[in-house]
Amino acid sequence: MPTDRRVRRTKNLLRQALIALALEKGYRAVTIQEVTERADIGYRTFFRHYDSLDALLRDVAQSVLDELSGKLALFQPVSDPGILTERGTALFAYVHQHADIFRVLLLDDSILFVLRPVIEGTRQRLSEGLTVMQTGSYPAGLVATHLVTATFGLMRWYLENDFPETPERMGEIFSSLIVQPTWQAVAVSAPAPQADTPEL
Repeated sequence: MPTDRRVRRTKNLLRQALIALALEKGYRAVTIQEVTERADIGYRTFFRHYDSLDALLRDVAQSVLDELSGKLALFQPVSDPGILTERGTALFAYVHQHADIFRVLLLDDSILFVLRPVIEGTRQRLSEGLTVMQTGSYPAGLVATHLVTATFGLMRWYLENDFPETPERMGEIFSSLIVQPTWQAVAVSAPAPQADTPEL
């Protein structure tokens, strides 16, 4: 599909240009004209794909989260802590590899209004997935909010401190500080099955 390839290439060039300019001068100071010039794409072409810079930035954020979701089942409960550590390691290796994008998305407070709906979508999807589990005295929405907020907070700390630990060590921290305690708390608070209730 030549047309699809051209569209993907155009969008990728616009994303890269936006991130580079936002790092240089801050997102609020960037204009569409500057983005199209940096991407070497016609000004009118921009509006075939996006109606604003905010729409382009939302696309950047959503693309990153979609790619992460496709690669990692970060919050899926497992009994083996080693698996959680591996997932966390992969997460922070990805953050390190795409540091420029994450520095813009997580460290530029002027774009929280763009990032917040994307994070909320992630939290909502996790909450919906948790409703099929027994979360005991903890509402599924609360568990989802904690996991997502704590994880993004840890990612931000990693960036703010200029990668003070290896991805492997961050994977251990992610597992032992965030995910394992959460699933342990949920398991402890979950109601025990009734003696006369058949197992599912």
